[in-house]
Amino acid sequence: MIHWQAHDFDDPFGPDYVQRTFTVGGMLYIVAFTRIHTLAELRSWCTDLTQLSPGLTAMPANGVWCVMFDKMTPDYSNNFQHVMELTGLQATKVLRSVARAVYDHYNVCKSALYMWVAAKDTARKRNRDLTELYDSLLGLNDKAVSGNQIPLATSVNNLCTDRRGYAIITSYF
Repeated sequence: MIHWQAHDFDDPFGPDYVQRTFTVGGMLYIVAFTRIHTLAELRSWCTDLTQLSPGLTAMPANGVWCVMFDKMTPDYSNNFQHVMELTGLQATKVLRSVARAVYDHYNVCKSALYMWVAAKDTARKRNRDLTELYDSLLGLNDKAVSGNQIPLATSVNNLCTDRRGYAIITSYF
């Protein structure tokens, strides 16, 4: 049994949903991890499972987690839409804090797979699309790798029907 609080995560809804909050530039942010239990749930994130692993017919024993982050509003009205008005150093601090949370979560539970979707900027408040930022953080599409990296992990992009999905496949897959 993992005691998430000892690792700076909260599990207010049970062990299948954990979260961490952090502050950048006076704004509160949340990173949430939701466990994916079945291949059907996994297919809802990634319709073609061969993009993750050829012959994937069972859930990895070490688990699969969906990652979400956003500004924390009192009424949760942002609904994980990832709208970022921040630029420069503050945006970098936010993304590095999210990457640190994924790295820390991995070090606690040794998950096999992390998945997330780059939210669209329907309000057109970002200078760069999140796919560009994630590609850079993960070293995809000829971008240099930056930040904490999970050892022996493979990153995948262009998942989901809109090709905005991402995955980190760890050595525990």
